[in-house]
Amino acid sequence: MSDDIPPGYEVYEPTWEETFLLDVGVVLLWALATVSLLAAVFALVMRLAPAMSNLWLGPSVLGIIGVTAILHEGVHAGVGWLLGYHVSAGIDTRGWGIAPYVVAAGAYRTRREEIAVTLAPLVVLDLCMLGVIAIAGLFSLPGLVAAVALCFNTAGSTRGGDSDLGNAYRVSRLSPQAKIKDEPHQQRIYIRPKTPHKSRPSDHITQ
Repeated sequence: MSDDIPPGYEVYEPTWEETFLLDVGVVLLWALATVSLLAAVFALVMRLAPAMSNLWLGPSVLGIIGVTAILHEGVHAGVGWLLGYHVSAGIDTRGWGIAPYVVAAGAYRTRREEIAVTLAPLVVLDLCMLGVIAIAGLFSLPGLVAAVALCFNTAGSTRGGDSDLGNAYRVSRLSPQAKIKDEPHQQRIYIRPKTPHKSRPSDHITQ
């Protein structure tokens, strides 16, 4: 791990200290997006029901959600690739569920690059879906499909402190000189310029 550390840098582990702002903020955003997702799914099912067999309603909604999840990870990968990083993908089986993930692995990224890769799906996909809704109308079939994708993407990006939004917020609190590298199996390495002092302000981060 230490063989590829840039000259003048050292490995360190930031001390993350959660705060009321982060905890409550992501919970409220996630709750709003989840309730909106349920409403959008209900409206879409009502729109499709007259023209589609009940047997296909569930798979149709799951298909929209699945495509959105693939696009979400694809945007992560695309931005990482555009920044010149090697992109790898996998399935996260930690916790109570499984979820795909994409990381720009194998190279150290700056704080700004990490935030760009992390927040890209939330920004890009949500703007695209809002554009579809604005053009087609919310209660049109394309508008309802876009609404489901929009709400699912937003809910997934704000689900807890380890979500895209939570991770981007934590990274934004790092020192501007800090760099981040992802290894296989989602191991993350943080480095900073070497200092003769035993502690630095960036060691202990209050969010």
